[in-house]
Amino acid sequence: LSAGAFHVSSNESSTGAGTSLVSEGRRVLPVLHAESVEQPGDSSKPAPRLSSSFVPFSQEIPVDTAFKGGLPSLPDYAKWDKNWDKRDPELMRSTRRPSKKDREGDAEELQKPTASRRLILIRHGQYNLSSRLDKERTLTDTGHEQANVTASRLKAILGDTPPDVLIHSTMTRATQTFQPFHKSFGDVEARSCDLLREGAPYPPDPPSKTWRPELHQFFTDGARIEAAFRRYFHRADVEQEEDSVEVIICHANVIRYFVCRALQISPAAWLRISLAHCSLTVLDIRPSGRVTLRALGDSGHLSPNLITFQ
Repeated sequence: LSAGAFHVSSNESSTGAGTSLVSEGRRVLPVLHAESVEQPGDSSKPAPRLSSSFVPFSQEIPVDTAFKGGLPSLPDYAKWDKNWDKRDPELMRSTRRPSKKDREGDAEELQKPTASRRLILIRHGQYNLSSRLDKERTLTDTGHEQANVTASRLKAILGDTPPDVLIHSTMTRATQTFQPFHKSFGDVEARSCDLLREGAPYPPDPPSKTWRPELHQFFTDGARIEAAFRRYFHRADVEQEEDSVEVIICHANVIRYFVCRALQISPAAWLRISLAHCSLTVLDIRPSGRVTLRALGDSGHLSPNLITFQ
């Protein structure tokens, strides 16, 4: 997406690239249009409060990753799994033990999620590579400028609708990148998460000629990063009444793995994606469980001299 794709206007709708404001009588969220076309067959619900947009989530799922050959056993990616987060209401009801009301034919009406969740994933800024110690891998001057520009841009995009929460990795470069966002959004809830730390999420295919972690790194890092995915990626709870926006500031490997898992693409494909420092990746999770990638590694808000990858 170009920088123009993030322009905020007051139009109620749009058919081309650009952004509009959409309201359902509750929140007013900026909606990112990327000339997207809804895929056929999604009759579960018309795009709620999102249209072609850019919005968020909540709650955790127990980490029960099964291992096979030392690596997480993941599903077949040939067909969309609508119960990928194990929260499909229909399937949850079919597997739970029947209640007394169920047996007496007076079952309660099935409650389904109605809100959509938007996850905004931001890679940290450029950092010092001369040390192997995390505490010394601080942002460069360019990295600080990237973080400041990106925080200002996100503030302009979201306008009067701040994110529901700011979450960041506990690594130094992510924590420093988080600071201008925290300053921009003031009283918004903020927290750190060790699960979001950088690592080796899954053996890439094709493999890298220059980056070859040991198998035990994939074994340990992969389980942790998968746990982070299960914590932050799921459809909204039925109790959530409004669309939500969550900002997660972390790392390139983590974000790329998240994108593959969310789109149900083989996680081995993560290294085929490249992300610039302080780029924006945006995913929407609908009440039906459908996932839409709205932006991937967008760096259009940065001037050419601020676009870096290493």
